[in-house]
Amino acid sequence: MSREGDAVAVVGLWHLGSVAAAAWSTCGRRVLGWDPDSQLRSAIAEASGPVSEPGLDEALRLALDGGILSIVDDPATAMAEASVVHLVYDTQVDGVGNVADPRLDNAVRAFANEAPGGALLLVGSQVPVGTCRRWRDLLHAEERDLLLAHAPENLRLGSALEDFLHPARLLIGADDEEAFERAARALAPFSEEPRRLGLAAAEMAKHATNAYLALCVAFANDLAWLSLSVGADPMEVAAALRADPRVSPSAPLWPGTAFSGATLTRDLITLRDVGERCGRPELFETVIRANERHAEIAFGWLEESLGSLDGRRIAVAGLTYKPGTSTLRDSLPLKVVSQLLERGATVAAWDPTAEPFEPRARLTRERSFEASVEDADALAVMTALPQLSDVDWRALRPARRLVIDGCMGVDRRAAEDAGWTYRGLAGA
Repeated sequence: MSREGDAVAVVGLWHLGSVAAAAWSTCGRRVLGWDPDSQLRSAIAEASGPVSEPGLDEALRLALDGGILSIVDDPATAMAEASVVHLVYDTQVDGVGNVADPRLDNAVRAFANEAPGGALLLVGSQVPVGTCRRWRDLLHAEERDLLLAHAPENLRLGSALEDFLHPARLLIGADDEEAFERAARALAPFSEEPRRLGLAAAEMAKHATNAYLALCVAFANDLAWLSLSVGADPMEVAAALRADPRVSPSAPLWPGTAFSGATLTRDLITLRDVGERCGRPELFETVIRANERHAEIAFGWLEESLGSLDGRRIAVAGLTYKPGTSTLRDSLPLKVVSQLLERGATVAAWDPTAEPFEPRARLTRERSFEASVEDADALAVMTALPQLSDVDWRALRPARRLVIDGCMGVDRRAAEDAGWTYRGLAGA
């Protein structure tokens, strides 16, 4: 049974889901959004996205005011009226990075119970390989022609809405022709040339993409250490590497901060676990360990330079895991802040775009970079914020002119010319 003109239900409304709801609303189909978090539902209903994204709030407002997007309080209502249910939870992980999100299975069971015959469950959430086939088998057992396809998300924080509306590639995983055709027709407004894969292949392709990006980051960072040890400028080496036509110029091969956030680690752990089952876990385990070691460098440089951190005032510039986003979820800079506080330091943090964080003793958030640095015993730059390119290093008034560059976000020459001691991976 085909119901192509009916509504799209968006299940999950945090970063991925809010972007999906806004994007689907541009397609001329009614969109019903639901999330178990009532506060999140209320925020989306007021056109306030959970993460700062260019154009997101405006797109939500346009869809809400036009009556295209509705936020509902009951998932059964959304699923019963939709021909396509887009499962787009930002997948949660446990303390070591394994997927641990009961909302996903709950949503699939609700779809099996509430969706009309012939409806399509379009999985966008990141899930471990094998998950979609397990869900497909559950739906087939209902004997109501329920379909399942997997279109793994490929959104970047800071450009997510544009990525959804105009994807560089669109993968659709499906093990039967009807599911693929239904998914392809639904997603045609975003891409008319999707690449078809099997369900397991689509899951593996997402794991592989993130693992490759993580490998590039870890490789570039370790290569920087080796370059410094032999007197080579790490940035010159990285630039030469990227100039080779066999290496993608868009590959993340610049040295800097360790990767953080759950996304890359989650897929590395999934592939490592698959590798353990087939006897090939070493590569992915090595990338995880190399990144964990690199994540400690900024804190290590502070301890080496200052000795005891007890009573020290440390300025921290940058709290998000990368420029251009507001989320602090799984932020490496915030972990460094916690380490500093545990060692007795006072932290003056500055980040012009980061979302509010929980107040803590000896932690202040300064309104300006200059205020954070005033009277500081050291400055730790943890995010390569574009505002730092305009810093007048001579005008700053720290207690000690020591800058720890944890992300390759500092102009080393400008800082050293102004009398600062530089610790980082940038060449002299």
